[in-house]
Amino acid sequence: MEHGWETVETAAELLADHAERAIDTSRIIAGRIAEQVTAGGFDRYRGDRWEDLQALGASSPMVGTIWVLDANGDVVATTTSKVPPASNVADRPYFRALKAGAADHLSGLMRGRVTGRWFFGYSQAIRVDGVFRGLVQVTMHIENFRRVYDTLELDLGPKSQIGVYKPDGTMVVRWPLPTAESGESEDAEVPRFLAGTLPHQDGRAEISAPNGREFLQVFRTTPRYGLLAVVTIPCADVLEPFYGRLASNGSLLLVALAVIGVFGIVAGRAASREMRETRSLVESEERFRAVFHNAAVGIAQLSPEGRFLVVNERLCAIVGYTAEELNGKTFMEITHPDDLDSDLVQVWRLRAGDVSAFRREKRYVRRDGSAVWVDLNVSRLVAGGRSYNITVVEDITARKAAELALRDSEQQYRALFENAAVGIAQVSADGLFLSVNDRFCDIVGYTAEELRTTSFQDITHPADIKEDLAQKRRVLSGVISNYRMEKRYLRKNGSRVWVDLSVGCVRPGNGVEGRFVTVVNDITERKQIEKALLRSEERLRLAGEAGNVGVWDWDIATGILTWTLPQWRLHGLEPRETLTYDDWRQTVHPEDRDQLDAAVMEAVTSGGALEAEYRVVLSDGSIRWLATRAKIFMNEAGQPLRLTGVDLDISVRKEAEEQQRQMSRELDHRVRNTLATVQSIVVATARAATDIKSFRESIVHRIGSLAKTHTLLTNPSGGIALTDLLHLELDTHEDPARKRIALEGPHVLLPSSMALALGLALHELAVNAAKYGSLSVPEGRLAVRWSLARPGPDGSRCLSVEWVERGGPSAADAGSPGFGSTLIDRIVTSQPDSHISREFGAEGLRVTIALSLPDAKPRLRLVS
Repeated sequence: MEHGWETVETAAELLADHAERAIDTSRIIAGRIAEQVTAGGFDRYRGDRWEDLQALGASSPMVGTIWVLDANGDVVATTTSKVPPASNVADRPYFRALKAGAADHLSGLMRGRVTGRWFFGYSQAIRVDGVFRGLVQVTMHIENFRRVYDTLELDLGPKSQIGVYKPDGTMVVRWPLPTAESGESEDAEVPRFLAGTLPHQDGRAEISAPNGREFLQVFRTTPRYGLLAVVTIPCADVLEPFYGRLASNGSLLLVALAVIGVFGIVAGRAASREMRETRSLVESEERFRAVFHNAAVGIAQLSPEGRFLVVNERLCAIVGYTAEELNGKTFMEITHPDDLDSDLVQVWRLRAGDVSAFRREKRYVRRDGSAVWVDLNVSRLVAGGRSYNITVVEDITARKAAELALRDSEQQYRALFENAAVGIAQVSADGLFLSVNDRFCDIVGYTAEELRTTSFQDITHPADIKEDLAQKRRVLSGVISNYRMEKRYLRKNGSRVWVDLSVGCVRPGNGVEGRFVTVVNDITERKQIEKALLRSEERLRLAGEAGNVGVWDWDIATGILTWTLPQWRLHGLEPRETLTYDDWRQTVHPEDRDQLDAAVMEAVTSGGALEAEYRVVLSDGSIRWLATRAKIFMNEAGQPLRLTGVDLDISVRKEAEEQQRQMSRELDHRVRNTLATVQSIVVATARAATDIKSFRESIVHRIGSLAKTHTLLTNPSGGIALTDLLHLELDTHEDPARKRIALEGPHVLLPSSMALALGLALHELAVNAAKYGSLSVPEGRLAVRWSLARPGPDGSRCLSVEWVERGGPSAADAGSPGFGSTLIDRIVTSQPDSHISREFGAEGLRVTIALSLPDAKPRLRLVS
């Protein structure tokens, strides 16, 4: 009887494991199809893509058929045919449950409307943004469970039954199959009887049916889905073989009793040997446990359904779970989704007896979500009538990472070597080309086959060989690890090509001679441009120096300015390595900085040209006017890169313009003053004249004096020297020996208006002296002295002019002042802060004239 129980329990465990694995497989396949339909629509498996659905169905022997249904219950795609049948299942319970909101559904036992085969199905809803779009159903044909029944039938007879039930008693699997869609077999008493006695927990029982027949039943639950696997067999089928064997072997009973007596004699000796064997077994068990728990690889014992039973510490460290957390989990729960299908195929082959062991590389998903690569060795062990899977796991994550990096590195190097835009060559230590890429061949004009029999010395320009060999010797001796130089190759057609050469050395070790890796970039065009640029720069430098034109370039991103030598000279600075915009700005006159900044920023932001004139203050305080013209350069995105321009010295032009403006103002002022003076002279002369003749003579002399003074006003210095004015009025009265008139005083420049007034006053004094004073007689003398007082608080200075006559007629007898004296008084006092005094002594006339000169502020000197 105990043998019967063991057989039924083994069958129940096998049945529960088979059912759970079938549903696991269905969930994986249904989930993948739902994801792809959600992303790409139902067309993902229509037409030519129907083969993808077939491939998923053929991926596992447990899968019967796959159905893809839309939201109306119509068949969209199925593995049974490329063109789906016109069938609707909207009335099926599983369809209604998923449409109502369930995520998935496990159906009871059903018969297909299209195939007519018995099956149960796992269905998963397809939802897009929470809206039901259809479902995927993966069916498991009941014939797949027949192997479990066949194993039971061979051992206990043909009247046994197997079944799998949902918690509500719904039948999912049944063998033998029902004869009608009601789910009942011809002998219906067992299923009806079982419906009321399912315990929904592991166990076994001896029960009696209503008709008196007795049965053995074993129950096994599936941990993940709550299903109950039930194996039922009549007790008579268990005992009948036992009674038959007992009858046939009854004659042997007496022989057995006789043998017992003989064995009793040696029992004592056997007991001692058994104790030694037991002690050895215990020691062996302890050694096994020590090896198991301290092994450098992960070791686990798994149940046939893949559930972890015993694990060692190393496996826990590999997968990141504790032994308690792994207890009860299946290997499928921690296997990477991309590796699960192929893993299950190997496990199924192991369970089916197709192989006794297998080895593969796969990934576990650790508790923290990271993936760990392992080398997996799985073998099947049968002990005590039960089977187990023994798994040995080695962490190969580091090796995988290294392999991946090496593979990527090799692929990247090969892609770089073959497709590089630069020439690449491997050269032996003695200079022979070992391998070259296409670009290197293009540069030197040889084919790869021709270069393999050539050394780099053969195609290097003779003037460059010495330096190249010297650098290679330094690399081989370990002085340097690499070098770079510009050299020339001689092409096959005899022309020269300039290259930028970068050379490194690869030393594999293990006695293998090192080799050079050479990277070559064709710079012939750059060299030609550099040569042309040098010639252009030299011409520009010569032109700039000859024309005193400064050239400058401003890198806007770095703020660095580059100046030519004339530009430094224009700013009065000595050349230095770096110059910034702020450095340049400090040389600009403070009054011009803001205006120049605004002009520069306008050119930068608008992309237009820069045209400006500004002043720079030289180190000696002098001023230089510069005119700048510049152009802005942009990148492809329209962002300013640099501002390049020229500066010209326009100081001479600016000075001429200033003089012209000053002369215009002076001329205007002089004309107005002259007209006013003429008007005053005419009026005063007319009043004093007694007749027309005297009026004409007086007016002619006075206007003539005024004209002479105006002649002096054309002096470009901006004023009239007092000495020039005195000579103009007195030289006609001097004798040839120049002893009658003495002039003494500092150099004084008189403003135009003051020169006109003082000139008329001196003219009247000279005429009066010639008529009535010291100049009217040969022995008479005249002295004119002048001096300048220090500036007052307002900056003005006092000019004092003394007119002293001696040796002429006595001035004491002079009567009342005449017209000339009156005119002098009017002219002198017309000037601001001026006065005149007279003394009529016995020696002659003394006149003192005091004039206030305006403030002479220092002006910045223009230099060119």
